[in-house]
Amino acid sequence: MHELESKGVAAAFVVEPLAADLVAGTQASFDAPSRNHWWDVWDQFKTHKGALTGTAVIVLVLIGVIFGPYVWRSSPTYIDFTAMNEGLSWAHPLGTDQLGRDLLARMMAGGRISIAVGVMAMIILILLGTLIGVLAGHFKSLDAPLMRLTDLFLTLPVLPLLLVMVMLFRQALANMFGPNTGIFVLIVSAIGLTSWMHVARIVRGEVLTIKQLEFVLASRSKWHACPAHYPSPCAAQRYVADHRLSHSRHRYGHHRGKRVVVSRPRLFAGFPDLGTTAL
Repeated sequence: MHELESKGVAAAFVVEPLAADLVAGTQASFDAPSRNHWWDVWDQFKTHKGALTGTAVIVLVLIGVIFGPYVWRSSPTYIDFTAMNEGLSWAHPLGTDQLGRDLLARMMAGGRISIAVGVMAMIILILLGTLIGVLAGHFKSLDAPLMRLTDLFLTLPVLPLLLVMVMLFRQALANMFGPNTGIFVLIVSAIGLTSWMHVARIVRGEVLTIKQLEFVLASRSKWHACPAHYPSPCAAQRYVADHRLSHSRHRYGHHRGKRVVVSRPRLFAGFPDLGTTAL
């Protein structure tokens, strides 16, 4: 009996600091200022030397093709038969082609078009792939049809499909938008409509993963009555705190046979029936 009583007294000294530390830690986590997720992304990104090198090269290329024509004012279409196939010189830093056109000016003009095509095609495929991936991951009835459609597009030969699209729609788009803008719209649309499949698969997998996270499961469960203005992560945090407090009660509270009242943090102020928890 004496040994059992001593164990009960020792447990009493353990449960009170444990409960206090639990509430203090929970309160500190809620009071701590939130940090933008992009800062975490930057912390990981800046430690990768290859990523930093690639970013520097891309930035230099963008600066060159965007602002370069304002510095180097040679026309990319000017033909000079007296300067055909010249090498590097001060007048032509990258030389000339077989028609005497300045290669540096042509490279900057072509770079603008290439970057514009890549950016617009990427926007189209990201939007289309994200839409199909979210629909397939969220709605079970649409998952199988959309994934079979994705597999169908993956099996299509891209190059012959692009040639067919150019042959069918080039003249119509040229009449609608003009010769240059029409071919630009055609190429961007063709690349975007034939490259969204991998994005859709990745987004679908992420949606399926998020659907199994704790805050989603907590929002669907019937044990809580969280007001409409509280988001589901709030309910999930409340459930975790309740579970930890309940575990501490079952582990230590029965040794004393007494009740220890632990005040709730500010997070639970909106729940009157959860003002205190007895350990």
